[in-house]
Amino acid sequence: MTVQIPEEQARLHRLISVHEVPLTLPAAALTGEACVWCLSPADGAAVEPEPSNPLPRRACTACYTARCIWYTTWYDWHLHLPTAPPAAAEGSASSATAGGPCMS
Repeated sequence: MTVQIPEEQARLHRLISVHEVPLTLPAAALTGEACVWCLSPADGAAVEPEPSNPLPRRACTACYTARCIWYTTWYDWHLHLPTAPPAAAEGSASSATAGGPCMS
């Protein structure tokens, strides 16, 4: 996984905060008492998805980290794609999804 520079981390945080938080939340998540994704009780290590939002939303570190890893992995894959050998070189178009050379 690529290590992101601070500016990229800030953009990633905004992306997750804006596009990944559900539009409708249960009361506990709206008051900041529970994670906005898994609804586990928010603790001192909880991440605030969007500090500028007047609602005190919280995300547990496991849910927030999982989303950061997913987006960072996707960006790495997207940057790798132009230089990857064609999947057809392995004999089938599905080799990329089956862990072929494009996924290494």
